[in-house]
Amino acid sequence: MGELVGVPRYGVAMPNSATRIHLFRHGQVTQAWQGMIYGRLDVPLSETGLEQARWAASSLEDVALGAVISSGLQRAETSAAQLRQGRDLPRRDEPDLLEIDRGSWAGLSPQQVNRNNPGGFEAWKASGGLLTPPGGETVQVMAMRVSTCLLSLAEEYAGSTIAIVAHMWVLRIALCMGLSRPWQDTPRMQVGPGVRTDFEWTPGVGLRFLGVEAPEGSEVKLG
Repeated sequence: MGELVGVPRYGVAMPNSATRIHLFRHGQVTQAWQGMIYGRLDVPLSETGLEQARWAASSLEDVALGAVISSGLQRAETSAAQLRQGRDLPRRDEPDLLEIDRGSWAGLSPQQVNRNNPGGFEAWKASGGLLTPPGGETVQVMAMRVSTCLLSLAEEYAGSTIAIVAHMWVLRIALCMGLSRPWQDTPRMQVGPGVRTDFEWTPGVGLRFLGVEAPEGSEVKLG
């Protein structure tokens, strides 16, 4: 299991106006896509990823949920469907929680990107997401849509607990929000497949990070 990081607020009752948010990264994708750049491509989970989806559901089996939300891509919806089992909750997709748009890099490996544009992938990493893949989006643009969506959902479900299944960069942005760190710190957040991050939103206070849990074999480093 990866490093577990958090603050001891799990035992504290949340205010009536607060929203508890359990935000999952989808599970591991199939081997053919591991190490590839897939962004918004709709790639499936591996057997390990399916186990991580079941872990996600079991980790909240005793928690009353007001909603289960995903980005709509199958690798996120698979876990969301597990979380909805036994609960009378409709499917809800939020496109603003999609993974970062990789543009024409989607479907390529970093090595292929570098062959087409020598040093291009390393330059993108070194920029902290300020550079844009051809036809894609910057981390700054993504941070604006993700933060707006998360805060809107928190307000909509004020007083209840919700589960969201999304993607690595979505969790990175949420962690920066919850830890009061700038979006430029997103690349420093290492969040493995299947990881669950927990937050509390309160009007006038905003989003606060509570803690993180990881399925076996997944890493968490908040840098």
